[in-house]
Amino acid sequence: MFEGHHFYLVDERTQLLRLLRRYCEQHLARWRNSTSRQMNRAAG
Repeated sequence: MFEGHHFYLVDERTQLLRLLRRYCEQHLARWRNSTSRQMNRAAG
């Protein structure tokens, strides 16, 4: 009974970590695109 509950908590935590990682990757990609555009504008 307790182990099943523990597994449920672990599964919930892994799903949260996956969502956080995906959000960070999207945010980093957007930040890189904006900074590269600014650098291109400064170089040009």
